[in-house]
Amino acid sequence: MKIHSFGCSFVVGNGVNTKVERTLPNHYSKGDPDIKREYREKLSFTGQLAKLLGCEFSNLGKSGSNPNYLIDKIAIEIEANKIKQGDLVIACFTSPLRNTPEFTPTFFEPRSKIGLNGITFGLQELEFHKKKYFRKPDDNIKPIKQILQYYKKDFITNYFDYNHHFDYYSQNTVFLLQYLFDFYKINHIFIDAFDIFISNKIYDKTEFIDKSKYWRFKEDSIWSYLMKYKDKSLFELEEFNETLYNGKLHPSAEGHKLIAEELYKTYKKNYE
Repeated sequence: MKIHSFGCSFVVGNGVNTKVERTLPNHYSKGDPDIKREYREKLSFTGQLAKLLGCEFSNLGKSGSNPNYLIDKIAIEIEANKIKQGDLVIACFTSPLRNTPEFTPTFFEPRSKIGLNGITFGLQELEFHKKKYFRKPDDNIKPIKQILQYYKKDFITNYFDYNHHFDYYSQNTVFLLQYLFDFYKINHIFIDAFDIFISNKIYDKTEFIDKSKYWRFKEDSIWSYLMKYKDKSLFELEEFNETLYNGKLHPSAEGHKLIAEELYKTYKKNYE
């Protein structure tokens, strides 16, 4: 068995030990080892879970990515036969707010991979943006990409409704992935990074979600679960954090250890 994990920076391991991470070189040249990435992956919940299960792992998280990227990446890996029958996939959902709205221009890119091109980075950032981030565009500004960034202020404050946008999207994302994993006999665990992914106030088909394989379904994200301990050591150091707009801190190595232990219990309960 091999573990394959997908998601955003909470999967990659940003913040496992920010003091050490800041001393490590970034990956610049193709073919050179990414020392910082390797350090983060080893201490991430994926690396620590692999140690508990005594198996190999592949951490395919991408910092700043959105749920559409997760879906695409999982499908690509299955198609390439890199995920095999009996392997374990951990799909860690980030906020669907990171997806680019379908009714905005994509400039010939079929999907935006990075959340900065979407509505915003998460619910906390959404509230921040409503209050003070966006400003009116200068009359001299011409590039349409920049104008679309300013349009977000009008969209968020006047037209946007979280549940109308995401009840249908989030549930059907899970249905699709469940179907693929079941068809290919791939073990899986779903987990949320920092916002609760499943919203079902308007559209509710959640009876079709196998909740036994969805860690703390609609109860906790990684962030909210670790917050219950009231222990700052479970998160990256605030003075070194990489979180945008005073958002939610990434887990430290100790935080990832607790999540790995939770995933270990979930795996044992479902697959052994």
